[in-house]
Amino acid sequence: MGLTARDFIAIHGTLSGYSPRALVGLHILSALVHSILFGNGVMKGMLFGR
Repeated sequence: MGLTARDFIAIHGTLSGYSPRALVGLHILSALVHSILFGNGVMKGMLFGR
């Protein structure tokens, strides 16, 4: 048997809940990597302008 419409609705609900959280987490992690590991001033530019 294949997936039903209810299955697709459940999958969509799950993905639409977790995807934005994962993207926000990835963005925060990337900012911290630039700030701590690379030390290239990206965070300073975002926080205080250029």
